[in-house]
Amino acid sequence: MKNLLSIVAFLICILNLNSASAGYPDYLGGDRNLILCGGHMGVGAYLDKTSMVIQKDEPSVKIIAVNVAYVSDAHLGNTEIKNLATEIYMYQLDANKVYRYLEHNGSWGYIQPVGSSAATGHYFAYEMAYYIAFNEKFYGGKKYWSDSDKKYMTPNFGSDLYSRVDYSF
Repeated sequence: MKNLLSIVAFLICILNLNSASAGYPDYLGGDRNLILCGGHMGVGAYLDKTSMVIQKDEPSVKIIAVNVAYVSDAHLGNTEIKNLATEIYMYQLDANKVYRYLEHNGSWGYIQPVGSSAATGHYFAYEMAYYIAFNEKFYGGKKYWSDSDKKYMTPNFGSDLYSRVDYSF
């Protein structure tokens, strides 16, 4: 029984260390315009709130462009931006789907609301950008059917994503 409890405690620690924002600063270099939108394998992704542009705002479709700064070893205190990418997201409100523009082939890639990190991504700039632009959650706060897990699930990001935005103003 003691061994089982030790294993459970160990797994809980590992899962907490692997969470999207564990150990990454909420704001890059303390700048509240650069908000953590995810982290994976030492790379922190920071949405630049000042760069956001609403390209289309219609009742059924919205398109937002925003810069995302990627920082290696952000969890260790590094603040040097390794890469800056302009991400473009299209939100289809009638279908409740988000797409990311894939510049390399000029198409739109669907971002699943739930599933593995490979399917949903490790960085959630699309959700954060929508929340900043329209003051409402897109995928967040709801459950979605996962075909792979055969159950309803919540998205891979937590309410801390919205809290970081709220505290940035």
